[in-house]
Amino acid sequence: MGKQVGIFIREMREKRGLSQGDVARLLKLKTAQSISNIERGVSPLPRTKIKRLADILGIRKSEIVTIVLREVQDRYSKVVGVQGGSILVSSGLKSDEFELLQGLAERLRESKSGQRAVLKKQMRKIVSYNA
Repeated sequence: MGKQVGIFIREMREKRGLSQGDVARLLKLKTAQSISNIERGVSPLPRTKIKRLADILGIRKSEIVTIVLREVQDRYSKVVGVQGGSILVSSGLKSDEFELLQGLAERLRESKSGQRAVLKKQMRKIVSYNA
């Protein structure tokens, strides 16, 4: 998760009059710095905390998930070399497929040019299968 999610979380937190410390405590995170890192896009929001965070912020879980999916779609559109918004990462994407995409994206960033075409092809297959 990145900056779009973090900005949304910060806006909703401030709207509710909660501090980063309040949210961290309610989510049972160790420090307020954890929330700061999430809001700045430095650290991802743990998936296991999305439902609880939505309850704390007084919003539906789907609001957070929608922003996460939009951000994932933008990120993977860039990674696989297609125009933004021309692929769809659906909420039906299985967690193991999502994790595979994340792993492939990481390998893509670290790979040499000869390996990139193969990795991009694999990512396109996963994304188009779920569109």
